[in-house]
Amino acid sequence: MYNPAFRANFAAQPPGPEKADLVGIQDVGRFLRAAYRTILATMLAFTVLGAAFCLVATPTFTGTAQILIETDHIQSFFQDSSNRRESETETGRIESQIEVIKSDRIAEAVIRKQKLLDEPEFSPPAKAPFYAGAIDAIKGLFKAEETPLTEEDIQSARMNVALDRFTNRLTVRRIGQSFVAEVTFRSNDAGRAASITNALLKAYIDADIEAKAQNARRGHVWLTERLGELRAQVTESRRAVEEFKSSGEIQSSSERAVKLAELDSVSQSQSRLYDVFLQRLMETAQKVTYPVADARIISSAAKPTSRSFPKTGLIVAFMGLLGAAAGVGIAMVRSTSDRTVRSLRQIGARVDCDVLGVVTARPRKAGPGGSGPGGGAAHPLFESVVSPRETRSHFASDFRSLKVSVNTALLARSCKRIGITSLNHGEGKTTVACNLAALFACSGTRILLVDLCDGDRSVKGAVAPDARFGLAEAIQHPDMLPRLLVPHGSIPNLSILPLGTVDPTASPAEQLASNRHRLDMDALGQGFDLLLFDLPGIKDSPDALALAPSLDAIILVVEYGRTTTDEIEVSLAKLQSSNTQILGLVVNKADTKRFEA
Repeated sequence: MYNPAFRANFAAQPPGPEKADLVGIQDVGRFLRAAYRTILATMLAFTVLGAAFCLVATPTFTGTAQILIETDHIQSFFQDSSNRRESETETGRIESQIEVIKSDRIAEAVIRKQKLLDEPEFSPPAKAPFYAGAIDAIKGLFKAEETPLTEEDIQSARMNVALDRFTNRLTVRRIGQSFVAEVTFRSNDAGRAASITNALLKAYIDADIEAKAQNARRGHVWLTERLGELRAQVTESRRAVEEFKSSGEIQSSSERAVKLAELDSVSQSQSRLYDVFLQRLMETAQKVTYPVADARIISSAAKPTSRSFPKTGLIVAFMGLLGAAAGVGIAMVRSTSDRTVRSLRQIGARVDCDVLGVVTARPRKAGPGGSGPGGGAAHPLFESVVSPRETRSHFASDFRSLKVSVNTALLARSCKRIGITSLNHGEGKTTVACNLAALFACSGTRILLVDLCDGDRSVKGAVAPDARFGLAEAIQHPDMLPRLLVPHGSIPNLSILPLGTVDPTASPAEQLASNRHRLDMDALGQGFDLLLFDLPGIKDSPDALALAPSLDAIILVVEYGRTTTDEIEVSLAKLQSSNTQILGLVVNKADTKRFEA
């Protein structure tokens, strides 16, 4: 809760460079309290946009399957099943098979099998974009005349479009360091996503089996030819052995034994080689009749029950966080660019002037007091802070603190004639002047409130609505002054001097400041301890600047969230250029929840 008690003559000095750059938890809390509406509104807007996107976006379903790639089967027809390829690592073989699954050959087989060329997901758009004609015309300027497309060209183009969209929806990844690959396919239809995923794996296995069968058939043909050659060689070597045994050549027994052993060795070697090739031929024939694939499906794709995109909860949460971040950014930009009065720290950093106090905003109430803030009883401008039912309000508490600050400043500076003004009309200077006058009068100070606002007759309407004469007539006839003073009916020690009938050629403030009339400030203040002048706004009339040099000090009223620090600096410069002492600032109509001390 905002505490209205302020130290008198709060020094609004710019903070040191070290402290100015530090941002603490309290600063963050103040910022969030001041900007929470903007952050919540932006967050809500982004959340609504995210929810709307989820409603209008085309849903996407994902079919998921798993396949085990058995590397022991990846071998050529002439390798033993117990040996692996030495030129290729297991990781390389797995990655190679994953690329085969993602290849255009497998994708084209699935597209034709599932008849996806007729599906809108995989077909070119029925209607070309509106800019396609212009692009074609520009391309035609730089290209020679092309021959018309044939039906084969059109079908090829359709297939290329389908392949491109197919591969964009397909994802194949290896699960960790295992031999299992996960295959996912995205589609706008849940059943189609599952069927295409399963068809893709089936097409891959069929292609692998067909490749193995073709490889085995080629090996079978080669082995058959090679066996024929080996059979002839074995027959020839055996014949040579038999012929040598039956020959009658005259040789020594040792030479004959060596020759026979040599021929027999050649015959046995060729026989063993023939047996090996014969065994391999039989294995190859088995592979031709029953080829085994290098992979097997361990988990088929089931029809997904929920869509994979858009993820409503995730998108709404993300958009909410994004909206909160955007709201913080917008609030920071607004806070940086907003130079209206929002905090005492802001005033202290930009304006070299004391802050006497802060008055909270008070709800308007209908009553016979006119339009001034704080309406209510018979004289709302004066009794709103002294009425028994209002003394416990924040509004009255703020004015009591302000009265203490002003009183301390007056004792330190020996001031008697105080002017109260503001920059613009409607910032509450009349309310401040009337309530300060009432509080000073209740404390025993004899006080005169002088009304100098020609455009605002709130004071006259509250105390003397029928008064026709006032300060304007007293300036011309000083002897009439005691009869023109209007004592307040219920507040002792308080008198009001209405403005009276104003001469259009010269305002009473200008006449009083000229010192060419018989009524001067000393005569006006006789019999009173303090004079408060309710001056018009600095921007509304030159009277405040004209009378300011004749006063002891000026209190400048600024409105929270309306008056800018630039305007305060300009107004203070104008007052100081006329040798006017500034007693301090009063921040009026402050929001108790958003004001930053």
